[in-house]
Order: sequence, then C-alpha cells, then structure tokens
Amino acid sequence: MYRLLSGSLIGDQSGSDIHDHVAQIFVDIRTQTRKVGILAENGFNFTEIDQIMQALKKAGVKCEIVSRNLGKITSADGQQLDVMRNYHTGSSVIYDAVYVTGGRQCVDTLLSQKESKHFVNEAFKHAKAIGATNEGIDLLAASEIGDAPFAAGVVTIRNATDFNNFNQKFIEAIAQHRHWDR
Repeated sequence: MYRLLSGSLIGDQSGSDIHDHVAQIFVDIRTQTRKVGILAENGFNFTEIDQIMQALKKAGVKCEIVSRNLGKITSADGQQLDVMRNYHTGSSVIYDAVYVTGGRQCVDTLLSQKESKHFVNEAFKHAKAIGATNEGIDLLAASEIGDAPFAAGVVTIRNATDFNNFNQKFIEAIAQHRHWDR
C-alpha cells in the first residue's frame, strides 16, 4: 500500500504516468526494515526506553543506541544497554528516524553535546520521523525543532509513564518514512 503525502490512500500505480521510483511523494507505509537511532547517555530512564524499543521491535523496526562513546551506558536505576554507534560512526543519515529518551542526567549530557543537537537537526532537515519522551523533549527544544515542536513527523509526550499511545503515533510516523510537508 502507498500513501500520498496529502493523506489520500492510493493503490497500485502500475499503468500510471507517475513514476514512484523517482518521486518520493509516494512511500511504502510499512515499518519492516526501518531503523531508528536512539540517542541516550548515562542516566537514561530504562523503563521508558525499554517500552519503546519493545514496541519498535514488535513493529519490525531495528533500534540502535547512539551515544558519545561506544561500550555500555547505565540507566538511572543501574540497568545497562550496549551502545551500537557513536556520533563518528552513526550519523543520522543512516537512520530512518530518531528517538530521544528521557532521564534528567541523560538529557543534560545530550544538551551539552553539539553532536547530539546536530544529529537531531540533520534528521529534521531530512524530513525524518523524530520522537522524544519526557526530558528528551528538552533536546528538541534546544535544536532547530524548537520553533516547530508540532511539525509533521515529530512525536512527543511529557510526564508520561505509559507510552502505548506515543509508541503507536511514533511507529505511524516512521512508517510514513519522510514528512515532506513540514
């Protein structure tokens, strides 16, 4: 199934004068094979990131933790996650979407890094889906998204412990692939 950016559903384009292989206006609205770069640092909220990663994986989306340094990062409650890429090996251009997790210490560290802001800005300029939860929204506010927090493809939730609605909306934004109507 394909979706026209105006929101109208369209079917098979065979026999049409429209060549969807050269026009990015038509996109495959599936999530399988999509990849999300998750920005996180020490002090992240484990429950938050775990719920979101499970929902993404269930939808067929691959997740990679991106942080300043390779190795492991530790959550505020002592849980550890492996960092798959750092800012030198994982630019936002290799991801279909970006997610910024919460956790005060985590986000304070992200706010101090020009690389994390650049990562978000680049994804926004490339019309990719961007999600942020709780304190993670502060990084979006400090980036070029600050003036457009409700732009197409930007999904946020603050002061939340249940992320089911956020997960659904973020997965829909990822499935849309690009949000050219920003």
